[in-house]
Amino acid sequence: MPRYRLLGLAAAVAVFAAALIGAWVVFTPSGSGERVLEKHRVYFAYQNTPLRASVETRWNRERASGALASPDGLGLRSRCVEASMFSYLSRNWREGPVKAAAMILTGTFAEQSLYNVRAVTRTATSALVVDPPLSAITLVRRSGTRDYTALVAQFTQQPGCSSSEVSSGLKELRRVVDSFRVGA
Repeated sequence: MPRYRLLGLAAAVAVFAAALIGAWVVFTPSGSGERVLEKHRVYFAYQNTPLRASVETRWNRERASGALASPDGLGLRSRCVEASMFSYLSRNWREGPVKAAAMILTGTFAEQSLYNVRAVTRTATSALVVDPPLSAITLVRRSGTRDYTALVAQFTQQPGCSSSEVSSGLKELRRVVDSFRVGA
């Protein structure tokens, strides 16, 4: 084989190898250490009943911690946000879902305590309420004539995260809370 054909073949192999290395560098995840997990349903206790509650999440399961944490609760952690959740059946409410959620979150019907609470979404049968000073979210859904299914989540941000990363984590937490279900 002539020398110029050998050099041409070597150059073609080198270009092909460089293209493979470039593709590997571009399409391989960075070494940040955070894995992208598939969404999965996580089950935990639904207090006061034999049923189980669940949420759909990509976050890692952790032990529940925080002021509102329950031994039967669920702890979830992303890179920038950690959340402790618990759920239960809240009975005998005469008030609507927003006041029920605010009462569950603040522990009082006093009007001054309800000023800090912000209703994010509300319908005739459900409400999602946020209390920024407490860093907590409550979701209530009517499950009977005067009964509500309640999910309470307290969240904390992790050190070393930018405000945009924390904001993104809180948006994902909202999706996790919205996926709340109760079943057998």
